[in-house]
Amino acid sequence: MAHPQTNGIRAFVPRTDLAQLADLIDAAFGDELRRTGNRLTDEMRQLATWGSLLGLAASSWPLYHGCVWVEDKRIIGNVSYSREHGHDEWQISNVAVYPEHRGRGIAGRLLDCALEDIRRMGGQRAYLQVNVDNVVARRLYLQRGFRLFDTIVELGLWPRPGTIIPEASRRVEPVAWWQSRRMVELARQALPPSKLQARPHILEQYRPSLWARLSHALLLDPLDGRCDCAVIESGALVAIGRLWSSSARGPLELELLVHPLQRGQWEVELTRALLGQQVGRARQIRAHVTTAHPEATEALRMHDFEQLRTLDEMVLTI
Repeated sequence: MAHPQTNGIRAFVPRTDLAQLADLIDAAFGDELRRTGNRLTDEMRQLATWGSLLGLAASSWPLYHGCVWVEDKRIIGNVSYSREHGHDEWQISNVAVYPEHRGRGIAGRLLDCALEDIRRMGGQRAYLQVNVDNVVARRLYLQRGFRLFDTIVELGLWPRPGTIIPEASRRVEPVAWWQSRRMVELARQALPPSKLQARPHILEQYRPSLWARLSHALLLDPLDGRCDCAVIESGALVAIGRLWSSSARGPLELELLVHPLQRGQWEVELTRALLGQQVGRARQIRAHVTTAHPEATEALRMHDFEQLRTLDEMVLTI
């Protein structure tokens, strides 16, 4: 497939650009991807072998939208962006330029291209994450009008044979699907106010899907491997732990939500209850914890979670 131009910015084309993009992301973020157990570039290279079949799947692939910077038929810069949850919210990722080409304003031009395209498609908010140590990238995003709304610590746990998890307190119990309204209310109280304001649709993820409700009613395990547990005090839901899979091969995701007045009391018990469900299963577990909830980070570290990185979450209203 011939491209209309050989140098400068153009749209990302999965069928022809995927292998080069994998090389670029490896050069820019390879150490970080390996440290966090992220298989993104491996999956991209595998998809690149699909040839013409890739075009059929591209419209549903998260990295379908993107801008690349090309020089002498080589991709030297990229930005990817994908719509979130059917809303007018977009996630920007993989802002990358080869080290030898940095300092020329390429990243800024690519980001401007992405924001213009998002605006054209009716986007109202754009989100991104940036490592707190990446001073240059943070400065670029602030210059474009992005603002910080949360800082999160990413932690990872790798399965170890023979690990013994102490039994959780009997006060920790499974979450019934009919408690979803309570879960939403707890999330409203437990999440940082700045996050609730920046992500107006975030509470929807605490409402169980129809399949999850049917699974609970029929005593089946949900297809996403979800495991929810809770603590109820005087009839009120004060803490929940969630463990789920967002992909068949990726790590499990773990989350702890505790009412601000109950913090420090239930994080360890919730962690034990969730990990107790995974004994003998060889899957990595990952958690993203706001720095506003240090008790959760400490509870995970007590159970051998390793801190992988710290990320600033930023938003731009378009």
